[in-house]
Amino acid sequence: RTLLTALLIMLGVVALLLDRPMPGTGVEVEFLGGRLLASPAAAELARATGATILPVYVVEEAGSYRAYALPAVPYERAQLGNREERRALTGRILRVFEPAVRQFPTQWFHFVPVWSEGGGREKEKP
Repeated sequence: RTLLTALLIMLGVVALLLDRPMPGTGVEVEFLGGRLLASPAAAELARATGATILPVYVVEEAGSYRAYALPAVPYERAQLGNREERRALTGRILRVFEPAVRQFPTQWFHFVPVWSEGGGREKEKP
């Protein structure tokens, strides 16, 4: 059992940044018209625990912060034994955030390159 799995079981919730994978763990997914290395952690936790995947984002609006919870991302746990299914789920989760990134493009921060080499987004902004 991983630390994240244990925390999820103990606390009932964990927060993850899917657009910042740990070195060597990223899976390539389509995002905003390009290819992005993303963390498969949510899909891995879903496989291990059957947890609900509830996308949430926070933005600054009019001098204060506002959190938005989006609809849960559906998946079939039995299919997540397949690595490709976990990669596909990771992509579906990230694509849920595309409208928010397009609406608030200056609030999606990265301090390292995120687009996969040859992913087609190297010089574009969301």
